[in-house]
Amino acid sequence: GQRTSKADKLARAEAASLARLQKKLARKGIASNDVKSLRVFEDQDRSDRVHTHVQQTHNGVPVFGAQAIVHLDPATEAEAQETTDTLVEGVTVSTIPNLSAADAIAAAAGKYKEKKGCDTCLTEAPRADLWVLRHEGIDHLVYRVQLARLDGTEHTSEPVYFIDAHGGFVVWS
Repeated sequence: GQRTSKADKLARAEAASLARLQKKLARKGIASNDVKSLRVFEDQDRSDRVHTHVQQTHNGVPVFGAQAIVHLDPATEAEAQETTDTLVEGVTVSTIPNLSAADAIAAAAGKYKEKKGCDTCLTEAPRADLWVLRHEGIDHLVYRVQLARLDGTEHTSEPVYFIDAHGGFVVWS
C-alpha cells in the first residue's frame, strides 16, 4: 500500500542523502561512520522534498552542536538545496572518560550550590550524558550535566554545565 511506498521513499532518500553527504564529510576529514541519522522527514508543504537530519559523532560520542540536514528531491536524488551543516572538522579527543557521570554530576551540582549559596535548592535529580564539545578551539570530552531548580522562585532555572570528563573542571556553563 501507500504506507510501504512512503517508508521506501524515505529509506531511499536517506540512503541517497547519506551518499551525497560523504563528499562533504571527506572534505572535512570526518569518517563516514561518524554521523548517525536523527530523522528523515518529508516537507510539510512540498512532498517532493525529503530532509535527512544527521548528528556528527566521534567514536560514537555525539559532537555538541554538530549536525547536518540534506535536502533531497527523491525523484531525481538531486539536492533540492545546499546541505545545511554545523559539522566540526578534525575532531581530536579521547572518548574514554576518566570520570563517571556521577563524578560530573557532583562537580556541577557543587559549583551551582556554591554559586547560589544553597545546599538543597535542586528540585530534581541531575542528568548527565557524554558529548564531545569544541570550546574556544579545543576539543573536550564532556558530560553535559542538566540541573533543575524548579521551585517557583525568581531563582527557578535549568542550568547546564559541561564538565570535562578527563579533568573534572567546568568547560562551559
